[in-house]
Amino acid sequence: MRALLSALRPLHSARWLCALGLVCLSFASWAQEAGRCEPRIQSIQVAKADSQGPVPIGKALDWTTVQLRDIWRDRWPNYVGAAWYRIDWERSCADQPVALTLNSIIMAGEVFINQDLLWRDTHLQEPLSRSWNVPRYWLLPESALHAGVNQVWIRVHGRADDSGGLGSVLIGEPDALHHYFERLWWSHRTAVTISLAVAAVLSAI
Repeated sequence: MRALLSALRPLHSARWLCALGLVCLSFASWAQEAGRCEPRIQSIQVAKADSQGPVPIGKALDWTTVQLRDIWRDRWPNYVGAAWYRIDWERSCADQPVALTLNSIIMAGEVFINQDLLWRDTHLQEPLSRSWNVPRYWLLPESALHAGVNQVWIRVHGRADDSGGLGSVLIGEPDALHHYFERLWWSHRTAVTISLAVAAVLSAI
């Protein structure tokens, strides 16, 4: 009997090792597929813009490649007006939903997906809407997207001496970006409101 158990023990271990290997292979395959379908930002460019008008597709603008967060005063001291940000990104899997999160727009802005308007602030002329501390989240409409390379166009309205520019932009899986957006909202809005309320109570006391 002992001899039989000794003979079966390697087979039992091999079976567990085989099962573990299959699990690892499945996870690796899933991770590779998820990574393959993750949208990829290819480039981010900015150029001075007219305060009105359509998305400048095919229009010759003085584009500059930037990283976000971008602040105008580093490039255009004393500039007052608008600027287009063009974000080229690749959609690898047409059947996967895509979301967009903006950290901040300083001071006001409007967002287009390819040529379709997604959102705009209420006031794009003085007094401008104040979006500097307001994160944004959208699930991108399928009707505005296509396979391959897409563009997010963001026209920012502001002043260089007010730190005009654009905060970080993320494009990706909706659930993950929504969790990120909730954390941004807490740090940008809820925590600030709590701090102001506490300061007001202490001042009153």
